[in-house]
Amino acid sequence: MDRFAWFPEHNPLVFLDSAERTWLDPYPALAPLITSPPEPNTPTAFNEDEFVSLWTGIYDIFIELNFVRRDQVIFPPQDTGRHPGIGKDRLHHELHMSPEAISLVERLLYPKIVSPQYRTHFFIEAIAINYLEEEDLRECRDPHWSYREGAQSEPAADYLLPHDVALTLPYEDEGLTWILDIKYNAIRCISRMAEPPSTSFRPPEDFASGWPDEPGHYRNWPAYSAPFILRQYAQDLLDMRIVPYSTTGEHFARSNEMQGQIIDNALSRHGWPHNFQTAAWAQASGQIYSDTIDEESRRREELDPWRYGADEREIVREWIRNPELIPDVGYSRDI
Repeated sequence: MDRFAWFPEHNPLVFLDSAERTWLDPYPALAPLITSPPEPNTPTAFNEDEFVSLWTGIYDIFIELNFVRRDQVIFPPQDTGRHPGIGKDRLHHELHMSPEAISLVERLLYPKIVSPQYRTHFFIEAIAINYLEEEDLRECRDPHWSYREGAQSEPAADYLLPHDVALTLPYEDEGLTWILDIKYNAIRCISRMAEPPSTSFRPPEDFASGWPDEPGHYRNWPAYSAPFILRQYAQDLLDMRIVPYSTTGEHFARSNEMQGQIIDNALSRHGWPHNFQTAAWAQASGQIYSDTIDEESRRREELDPWRYGADEREIVREWIRNPELIPDVGYSRDI
């Protein structure tokens, strides 16, 4: 695929700034829109084993990139494959989760919470949820509770439907929440839920609003195939279209940004993804990430703010055409 296809002007469904996105823009582009639940026991129905495998595969990539250390991830015991600390009765009776939803969260990997101020992110502007932690349980059934119209002083325990599972929590007020709909085998990628979905684009004919009396309700957002989203996200990480750049699991860049190109270049020097020098990257990545931030900050000071990012896009285009112009950072110079 042409790497320029990931620029907004070449593909308007991908990587637009949050202010430019509409409610109909899926992640990733071309993700199948799901408008009705599939028949049980069919290939398109929710498969817990498949979902857990895809979820775990994404964490494998995070660990390989030293974005998250293995000892900072909580794995379910191998003998049962389920976290013993999950309070199933509480999830069912107090948080109104269905048995299928509870079964899934028993099996997912979770990052340890070292500090409430520095949380591991699963996606851009999306914090990885941990169903073993009290604070996350408090918000897991109402992820955008403090930004919703008519918000209460506490998150509601029954805002999400029983078969819906929050996979991420929003990072600050404009963050992103991924909500899995087990009945539909689909994910709703929801940002800024306090604002009703845009009506400036006509939805597909087979799209029906799930909550017409409450325009900003999360069920009014479109749902896209969950397996497709997770598979494509893993591929985007492998292809460095989405680029983790932190040893503490906090930051992502995109391939149409300077940070993304600099780290992609460093990873290529380390053989990513097929001949990856894992040990060398583990040693060098902290310095590479730090140097990348410094390099990006230095170059950004030279940009014209009145061009609204056009000059950065020109730099990145030139780097893509001539990779030798991409700055070397960290220990990558010696690889």
